[in-house]
Amino acid sequence: MWHAKASVRLEKTVEAARAFHNVLENEEGLKLIKSDNETVNLALIAFEYGAITLMNPSDDYLKEYLNTLDKVDDTTAIIKAYFDAAPDTITMFLKDGIKVDPTREQSYVLLGRHYISHNKFDKASQLVDNLAKVNPDAPDVSYLKGRIFLGKKSYDSAATYLLDAIKGFSSQLSKLNEKTAATLNEASGLNLEPADIDKMISAIHDLEASKKEVSAEDKIELLKTKYNLSDPNARYILRQFSSFTGKKRQLAEAYDYLGQCYFSQSKYAEADSAFTKVIEADQNKFAAYFYKGLSLYYMKSYEKSIAPLIKFTNKIANNYHAELFLGLAYLKMDKPQPDKAEQALLKAKDIKETADVYRALASACREQGKNRNKDVQKYIKKAMELEKK
Repeated sequence: MWHAKASVRLEKTVEAARAFHNVLENEEGLKLIKSDNETVNLALIAFEYGAITLMNPSDDYLKEYLNTLDKVDDTTAIIKAYFDAAPDTITMFLKDGIKVDPTREQSYVLLGRHYISHNKFDKASQLVDNLAKVNPDAPDVSYLKGRIFLGKKSYDSAATYLLDAIKGFSSQLSKLNEKTAATLNEASGLNLEPADIDKMISAIHDLEASKKEVSAEDKIELLKTKYNLSDPNARYILRQFSSFTGKKRQLAEAYDYLGQCYFSQSKYAEADSAFTKVIEADQNKFAAYFYKGLSLYYMKSYEKSIAPLIKFTNKIANNYHAELFLGLAYLKMDKPQPDKAEQALLKAKDIKETADVYRALASACREQGKNRNKDVQKYIKKAMELEKK
């Protein structure tokens, strides 16, 4: 047991989770873990964060994993074996977490997401039923049901549940804003509105997006100078920041999957609206810029589609479809910009040679005038060659 506890404190959560799992395998293991609250909390941290580490292993973690092996002849094969084994280990850890505390919603949510990501929809459904028994009003119940139906391509049902989840997550976020404002008003005699708190949190996110590195003191200074908060009040806001970020991330994910529902049904106006909400809640969800741009393109709002597509290509390099549709949007504007279209389409060609991109390049050159006729013929010939294959 001491090894498990020490590993958590050393932030070696996977090692800690394995150690706690070994304790649970003993007949009296569960009783031993539940003997005091500190051990329960440490075990839950180990199981949940151990699972999260395995879901999204960092390069440093993989290097550390390789260093634990006696001999490494084929790194690629070992890493593949690691990822093949990880899903079962993740399931084991999260089930252990539920065993330790059957009322803890987070373990159910993580395991549900894990099942869905591996298309185990029946197991996910059973888990959601168990989560509903713990807290039938939890927005995550509707969120997970929405994801399950989306995975099964039952888009109308998915959208219904995701809209319900969005309503729940939005309510939680509003209550957090209200509670934070009320706490500061009571403690310091301020007159803050919940909307003021939301602006402060957004300002911190904007600061983080504008620089590579932002310290806690940078954030505190922002709150003090821009919103005239005292140092203690600024620090209180910063302590709440992770809670706000988590709630906004949940909201962004729900809108993201809702957008996917609409996009899959060719409901492009609704999809555009949903992806706009994703970006408002979490600017780091860059795929939302791509799908927003694509939705606008299919709505024939070619000029409006360009900005989000550029935003996406600036962050995510070497995406064939983004460069292709960016080039096509430039060509289909009311006032075409064939030079910019050609630049984007040449990038798409370098990523993947297709008949579509060569025909688009031919159109871009044709728009530039007769002096590009040779290039037009060259690209058309190449497109025809690829179509015959």
